[in-house]
Amino acid sequence: MLKKGLDLSKLAPAQVDLSKLKSKLSSGNAVLITGAGFSLDCENIIGGTPPMAGDLSEIFCAQFGIPSTKDLKYTSDVCITYGDKEDVLQVLKDNYSLVAPSQANIDICSIPWRRIYTTNYDNSIELSYLANKKSIESLSLLDKPQDFIKHDQAICLHLNGSIQNASADDLDTKIKLSDASYMSADFFLDSKWRSVFNRDVEHCSALIFVGYSLYDFDIEKVLNDRPHLADKTYFVVHDKASHQLTYKLSKYGHVTLIGTSGFGDLVKEVVVDTSDDLLPSCLTKRTINEEDSNLDDVATQLMLLYGKYTDADVDTVVRKGFDVPFMFERSVSSEILNHLVDKKHVFIQSDLGNGKSVLMSHIASAATLYGVSVWEMTNFEDDACKDLDILANSAGDHVVIIDDVSDQKDFFDYFTAILPSNITLLLSDRSVSSFSNIQQFEDSGIPMSVFSLNDLVDDEIDKLISILNDQNLWKQYTSWSHERKVDLIRQGYNSQLSSVLLSLLNSPDIKDRVFKLLTEITSEPKYKKTLFALALCDVFNIRKDPVNISDIAGNEEILTTKFRNTEAFSTLFSVGSDSTILTKSSVLSLFIINNILTDSYVVENCLEIMERIDNRDEYHLSTLHSKLRTFSNVEKLIPQKQASLNNYFAELKRRCTWLNKHPHFWVQYAMCRLSFGDTVKAQQHLKAAYDFAVLLTNGNNEYHTENIDTQQARLYIKEVIDGNLPPRERYERFEKAHTLLLSVKNDNTRFRQVLKYESVYDCAYKAFGKGKQAQFEHACKRMLQDAKEAKEQATATERINFINLSIKKLTSIIEAIKTTR
Repeated sequence: MLKKGLDLSKLAPAQVDLSKLKSKLSSGNAVLITGAGFSLDCENIIGGTPPMAGDLSEIFCAQFGIPSTKDLKYTSDVCITYGDKEDVLQVLKDNYSLVAPSQANIDICSIPWRRIYTTNYDNSIELSYLANKKSIESLSLLDKPQDFIKHDQAICLHLNGSIQNASADDLDTKIKLSDASYMSADFFLDSKWRSVFNRDVEHCSALIFVGYSLYDFDIEKVLNDRPHLADKTYFVVHDKASHQLTYKLSKYGHVTLIGTSGFGDLVKEVVVDTSDDLLPSCLTKRTINEEDSNLDDVATQLMLLYGKYTDADVDTVVRKGFDVPFMFERSVSSEILNHLVDKKHVFIQSDLGNGKSVLMSHIASAATLYGVSVWEMTNFEDDACKDLDILANSAGDHVVIIDDVSDQKDFFDYFTAILPSNITLLLSDRSVSSFSNIQQFEDSGIPMSVFSLNDLVDDEIDKLISILNDQNLWKQYTSWSHERKVDLIRQGYNSQLSSVLLSLLNSPDIKDRVFKLLTEITSEPKYKKTLFALALCDVFNIRKDPVNISDIAGNEEILTTKFRNTEAFSTLFSVGSDSTILTKSSVLSLFIINNILTDSYVVENCLEIMERIDNRDEYHLSTLHSKLRTFSNVEKLIPQKQASLNNYFAELKRRCTWLNKHPHFWVQYAMCRLSFGDTVKAQQHLKAAYDFAVLLTNGNNEYHTENIDTQQARLYIKEVIDGNLPPRERYERFEKAHTLLLSVKNDNTRFRQVLKYESVYDCAYKAFGKGKQAQFEHACKRMLQDAKEAKEQATATERINFINLSIKKLTSIIEAIKTTR
C-alpha cells in the first residue's frame, strides 16, 4: 500500500533551475521537440484549434459513423480501410491547416535552434518562423538528410508527416496516422534521420520537449538507455499534467509545469549569444596535463596490446624525453616538429596499425610543450570552415591536427581558397590517395611534406625491443639475443609494427585473456554485433562516432550505459566527453575479427550489413559498402579462408543485386578465385567484367578497364608460371600479359604484377625458344626503363615500393640472362 493519506495527484516534480535552462538556450545549440500540446492555442482554417489525438478520433467517429472512441489508431485504420482516403485527408486538413500560431509558439521560435522535431501534422512551427521573418525547411522522414543538414537553413522535421501539400496516397507513407503507418517504437531505426537525431541529442546544449503526451511516442525508445542525457533534457508540460506523465518523464530529465505559454515567456528572456568572441566548435585546443601518469606495467600492456592511452600518458612520456618504457619516439618526430615550427604543412602516412595516431599524439604534446598553439579536430559534425575563419582572424600562429582526412574535402577546399598564413596543418591517413586535395594544395603552391611510418628503422626497433623486454612479452623468444630479436623484427615481421603487435596478441596466454574478456559481449547477439561494428570502423578507418557504430551495427547498444559498463568495453575502450570512442587500435580490432569471431559469423554479418546499407549515401556507410565489396579488404577479415571468401562474393551479388551487372564486382570475384588458383572461374568472371564495361560505355563516357586489364595480366602470368601449357602457349600468355601491363598507367599498381616476371624467368624462361627468350629479355628491359621513369616522375606523395622492388628484380633478371649467354 502507498503511505497513508498520500495523494499522487498533488506530488510535484523537482524544482527546475530555469536560469540554467535559459543559459543553455542562449547558445542556439538546443534541440526542440514538440508534441500535440505545443499547438493547442493555434487557430485552424475552420476557426477552431487543432485537436489532440483522442479528440481527433471522436471527430472521425462522427464523420464516418463509427461508435465513439478516443483510440485514434483504431478509428483512422477503419476510416482509411473502409472509407474514402480523400475524406480522411480533408478532416486532417480542416483541423491541422493553421492560419495563426499562438504567441507562445512565435516566442519559442524567435531564438535559433540546432534542429526542431515535431510529431504534429500542423504548420505551427512554419507559421511561427514566418511571424519572426525567418524561413525554415519543412521536411519529413522521406527527405534525405544530406540534402539539407550541411546548410545553415533551419529545419523542422515532421516525424509523423505534415498535412501541408499532402495527398491521399501520403496516408500510407508520409503521414503516420493509423496502426499500419504510425511510427513504431523503432521509428528512427528505419530512417536516415535517426543518425541525425542521435548526433543532435549527443551534441546539443539542451534537449527540450514541449507539449509532449504519452501518445506522441515512446520516450524510452527515443532516449534509450542514455542517462548522461538527463541533465540537459527538459520536459515542458502544463500545470494540470497527470502524475503518471510527470513521474514517467522525470526518469529522463527535468520536468517543468510552466506549459507552452510559460516556456514562451521564458524564451523571451533568453539573450542569444551573438558575440564575435566565438571559440572553435570542431577544433579542441590541446593543453598539457601537468601531473604525471602512473605508467606501470598494467598501463603499458593496455597501450601495447589494446592501444589504450590518454593525453596525460603521452604528456608524461614526452616530458620525460621518452625515458619511460611505455612508448618509443619515432625517428621522424623531431623533423616533423621542426617543419611545423617553420610553418610547413605535414602529411603522415602509415598502413593499418603502424602507429600514425600515436605519433600524432606525440607531436601534439611536444608542440604544445614547445609553446605552439595546437588544435585537434574532435567534432566532425559542425562546420569546420567557420573554425578556420576564427583561427585565421585570431592573433598568433596555430597548428591544426586532423587524424584521418578522407572526408574533409570541404575543409580543404576552403583552406586552399583563403590560404590562412597563420595556420599550419598536420594531417594523416592510411594512404596519400585518401587525401584527394593533395593536388589542390600543390596547384595552389602550398608545399606538403610527406612522411611514411610503414617501416621501423634501426633505432625504433631497438627501442621497441627494450619495451618488450621490460614487459617480458617475448614469450618463446625471451632468451634470444638482442641481435636475433632485431633480425626477427626485420625479417619475420618485415619491420612492421603492426606485425609485431599482432604476434603479441596471438600468443596463447594473451589470446585466451582477450577471449575471456570479451565473453560477456560475444554471448549477447546485439553486443556482439556492436563489437563487430566497432572493429570494422577501426580496420577500415571509419570514425568511431557512436552514431556511425550504431548505423553499422543496426542497433543502438553502443549508446547505452549498460553496454559501456561491461568489463570488456571499459577495459578496451575510452569514451570522450562528447561520447566518441577515443581508443583506436586497428591491430586489436583485426585480431578480434580474425581470431575471436568465426569466419561464418564475419561472412554472414558482413552480408547482412551490406544488404541493409545498400544504396545509403551517408559517408560512413558508403565508405564501408565500398570497402566490403573489394577483395583485398574482405580478405583482411577472413584471410586465406577460401570457402568463406568465395561464399561471401557468391552471396553478395544476390544481396546487392546491382552488382551483378557491374564490372568492378566481377573483377573482385575474379581476384577471389585467383587467390586460390582457380584460373578457369577467374577468366569467366573477368570476361563478365569486360562485357559489362562495354555496356557501361556510353558515347564519349568510356568505362576504363585498367583494373580488369591488370587482373587479366595477372591471370596470364599465373598460367605461365603454373606450367600446364605448351611452351609456345606459355610465351603467348606472357606476351599478352606484358602488352596489357604496358597499356595501364605507369605507376606502383602496374609494377605489383611486374614483380612476377622473376617467377616467369625462374619457371618458364628455359622452356622458351631462343627467339622468345630474346623477346622476354627485351620485355624486361622495357619494364626496367619504365620503372626508372616512374620512380623519377613520382611525387613525394606517391607510393613506389613495388617500383623499387621491380627495378631490383628486373636488373637481376637481365644480369642473369647475360651471364648465361
